[in-house]
Amino acid sequence: MPGQSGFLIQFMRLAGPFWNSENKAIIRSRSLALIVLTALQVVIVVIMTEWSAALFPMRFEQRSMSGLFRQAGIAVLILAVNMAVWFMHVKVTRHLQNRLAILADGARHRSMDEQWPSLPGYSLADSGT
Repeated sequence: MPGQSGFLIQFMRLAGPFWNSENKAIIRSRSLALIVLTALQVVIVVIMTEWSAALFPMRFEQRSMSGLFRQAGIAVLILAVNMAVWFMHVKVTRHLQNRLAILADGARHRSMDEQWPSLPGYSLADSGT
């Protein structure tokens, strides 16, 4: 695909400092968790599709009430797992966003501290030192 390698290089250039920061073990484990949770969301959609395909023959062709109740129980289980995965996905995403914001905020403050003495109108007398 044209441009894909450029995107990956730019992505690694931007994400590299984040993944290699002082909390890299936590950040890397949360990033891996996010990838796994995203894959689980895809698996849940496939399972829901298979469940739906199994429901209609059970209810309409076989006319099995016990089979229908079993399918309803499976649907509740799929829904519960889906909600748990979604909740964990949001929690991990928010955690990574907060870490990134803290890292970016720290970099912004360091940059301002480095530039502050060279700003017009600044003197050491104004800084209180």
